[in-house]
Amino acid sequence: MKKSFEFMKAYNYFKIVFSISLIFTLFGAYFKIIHIYSNWTAVLLVVGLLATLGYIVLGIIEVQKSKRISSAEKLMWTVGFISFGFLTAFLYLLNGQKRVVSQQYK
Repeated sequence: MKKSFEFMKAYNYFKIVFSISLIFTLFGAYFKIIHIYSNWTAVLLVVGLLATLGYIVLGIIEVQKSKRISSAEKLMWTVGFISFGFLTAFLYLLNGQKRVVSQQYK
């Protein structure tokens, strides 16, 4: 039971940080585009950037700790997170994370 809870906790952290990054970055960019120049626009973008770095680090840690996938696949996910952050994170959420993380806590 506890191991299942640990999986959901790890899964939720990545999902939460990814969602925060997406929301803050989109709102910050939108406010920049419509020329609302206030301190809040910069704050939104900075929080979005920090959350982006957060989900990239979380994703890389989850992939590297996995015992289920091969080292070649670990390298592929890691390079993807570093090079194509948002796209890789989206694909990781859709397909990869349940397979990578769930086996880690069984």
